Amino acid sequence: MKSDAFVRMVSSGSMNRQVAFVLILLCVLPAVEGLGAPALTPAGLYSRFMLQIGQSRPASFSCTVTGDAVVRSLARIPADARQGTPVVRTWYRRDVGQVIRVENVETTFRNLFSAYQGYLGMTGAWIESRGRSWQEFSAQYSMQITRETPDAWVARIASKGREGDSWGEFTFSKNDSSVQSARFFSRGVLVYSVDNRYGRIAGYLLPVSMTITAWQNGAASSVSRLLFSDYRVNISIPDTVFSR
Repeated sequence: MKSDAFVRMVSSGSMNRQVAFVLILLCVLPAVEGLGAPALTPAGLYSRFMLQIGQSRPASFSCTVTGDAVVRSLARIPADARQGTPVVRTWYRRDVGQVIRVENVETTFRNLFSAYQGYLGMTGAWIESRGRSWQEFSAQYSMQITRETPDAWVARIASKGREGDSWGEFTFSKNDSSVQSARFFSRGVLVYSVDNRYGRIAGYLLPVSMTITAWQNGAASSVSRLLFSDYRVNISIPDTVFSR
């Protein structure tokens, strides 16, 4: 007959082995699960973004654009070219894109802010206008997910055949797939960056501010901030708005 001491010793050893086995499982299982979880592909990220923009952005909108750069530029419009108080507005229509125009001025100054039109597309309109499906988009552009953080995916997008020449680096929110920022490079040198902030307006996720930074020799050479307000959503916008 085994002594009580021996039984206790064996039981204790068995319990220790069980505890060790459970600890090993706890360490190994997360790694196994991580290996089994498929990584997000560029096609998957593109699809997420397109689904988000289709659901959280209206089919059309217009809004007033203000900010330091706008105020400075409007002040330079001559009095005899004004037809009231100049107002800067941007117009978006899903099947066309986005433009920026100055109202209440002569035709000569209507496109005073056309240089900002490319920046406005950095909230998503630029990607959206490059194709309505991954097949269309990937026929013209390469897309590579370069890194991932707890809150975002960062993807590098470039025209096919020019990947080493110039490219954009887009940061997509994991929460809503919106474009949080975009950085553009020319031959490996950062040229400009755009940082976006969004708000819920009439049930839609729309930009409320944009900070545009021009870079030179690795340092910010100028910073402009645009503010978006007075949104009108799902409105009828004639084709003439998008023509120069």
